[in-house]
Amino acid sequence: MKKRVLVNLSNKSKVVPSMKNAVLSIGLIGCTLVLISCQSQVVDTLTITHYSLTNESVKLVQGTPSQQPISILVSYEITDENNEASNVILANGQLVDGELNLTQGVTEPTEVLISVIQGSRLVNPGITAVLKPDSEIEFVVIHSVSSYLDRYWALLKGEDHRSLHENQRFTIKGDLSQLHYFDSKLLQVSVHTEPSVVDGSDDTRQFGPVFVDEDEFSVDGDLEEPTLFTISISLGARSLHRTAVLHAILEPGVNYRVVPWGNQGKFAVVADRDSLQTKLMSNWQFEPEIVALVDTWGDSRRDASLGMESPDKDVYDEEQIRKFQVAEQCDHARLTNDVKSKFIERFKYSYERAADLIVKSWSKSLRQNLQDTQNPELARMIFELSWRQLRDDEIIRAAETDDKLAILKELASILDEKFVAEFITPQIEALVEKERADMRISLLRPGQVAPKFTLTTITGEEVSLGEVLNENELVLLVFWASWCDWCTRSFSELKQLYRRYNDQGFEIVTVSLDDTAEEWETTSKEMKLPWVDLGDSNENKMKNNSSLTADAYEVRLKPDHSYVYGGYFIVSSQIISSNENRFLIDQDGCILNKKVSDDELRELLTSR
Repeated sequence: MKKRVLVNLSNKSKVVPSMKNAVLSIGLIGCTLVLISCQSQVVDTLTITHYSLTNESVKLVQGTPSQQPISILVSYEITDENNEASNVILANGQLVDGELNLTQGVTEPTEVLISVIQGSRLVNPGITAVLKPDSEIEFVVIHSVSSYLDRYWALLKGEDHRSLHENQRFTIKGDLSQLHYFDSKLLQVSVHTEPSVVDGSDDTRQFGPVFVDEDEFSVDGDLEEPTLFTISISLGARSLHRTAVLHAILEPGVNYRVVPWGNQGKFAVVADRDSLQTKLMSNWQFEPEIVALVDTWGDSRRDASLGMESPDKDVYDEEQIRKFQVAEQCDHARLTNDVKSKFIERFKYSYERAADLIVKSWSKSLRQNLQDTQNPELARMIFELSWRQLRDDEIIRAAETDDKLAILKELASILDEKFVAEFITPQIEALVEKERADMRISLLRPGQVAPKFTLTTITGEEVSLGEVLNENELVLLVFWASWCDWCTRSFSELKQLYRRYNDQGFEIVTVSLDDTAEEWETTSKEMKLPWVDLGDSNENKMKNNSSLTADAYEVRLKPDHSYVYGGYFIVSSQIISSNENRFLIDQDGCILNKKVSDDELRELLTSR
């Protein structure tokens, strides 16, 4: 018969399977007795009560129990020879004079579930811990009350010790007192796995959550092989908000600490001996020039937030506006500085330049480590590590496409052909396409010639953009679809402008990217669109996201997401939101503005 002991806030026992890719999450909750949420402006009252669990009883250690009586349930799960599970209750009831005796103890280390019960209901999913015959487990019960929420939850206090085998043990500890801008009186630490970013495989394991004691936490467990962990630091009272994320490869027999990385509130994971973490991360992270760059990044980011680089930015922007180039055919276009300023190359702040140097060092170190290994499994782990850093690290996520491509190509030279074809090559192709799309978007700007097209009306009549331009001084081109709410909502204001200025040489051309001709026709007629309304169709079949016209203008109303190295991007398109589907074009076919708002359009039409 197999058994385990569980400490939880639900009546479902939690299974903790073996782990290969583990994720270490450190969550921080900043709290005082009374908290005011910036988002909701709701006052929270937090009551924190400290308990201990031994093989004999549950005891109240510190704090005032809730005015609403709660019960503590301690149980563990057993599995019989037929693999059927049942729960063994060790304790269930309210504390009397600060104590609740166990009805029985454990004779060996057992995973237990601790649940909080209010009345007859379990009030929250809970926590698990390993109870040993001679051990003590400390935990807290937190009661949060607001105008719309009355919630209990339990956390282990300070420590979660699960290791049972000395030769497989890892430990990770940390002092988070140097976490900037956050109250460290209430911190939460949890350790868990995440699905692989490559193939989605998931072998989960949970440590904690742990309520940090005097700024420090300690977690240990058993590992059979090097394992990738993610460490996240979060802030919140009712819900967790991650403030920082770390990543580390942990190994059996190694002790780790979360330590400050520079003096700007950044953290890193270091090992107490030579390890994969040392080789892959710590060696480059703690090079003096990198630490100095991290400090520069933090200082400069603060300066930028205070506007200290605004004069430099103003000078840069003025120079970019002065050098703004237009197509020869569009020399006549009178583009305002306000319009030009939206499409110039963005000013790079000092902290961004420091980040670029850090990323270059990170990329070089990572590629060198890939060159030094011939182990495909380690190479895959390095790939997972780099992806998560690109996704989560506020410095490294600034990596340019060239750095990402260099890492992927290094991986392609090490991993087997099947893996490369299935996972690496698509990432390389997606990044190359993203770079091309970004380039096309940057070229399709005011002062350039608008791509020509010929499409059909609902009645099948062909209309070219050139024809419409020949008959009008200004044309507003708008891409839309019947299911695009903000597209159709904008038509009310456009109708007013159209009625007022149509006889003064102003025309509107809308291009439907609907899925079917029926959807386009029905909505167009219902809305009684007064202008030139076209659709990209072939034999009455709409092309929607395969529209060559939409491609020419780099528009997608239905984003074509690609999960590319380090995150998502929209293949061959802009991420469409309000006004990004609009292009203002003059009689000579030159783009005068894009992403033009109703106010900007009204001002321009009024001033003519």
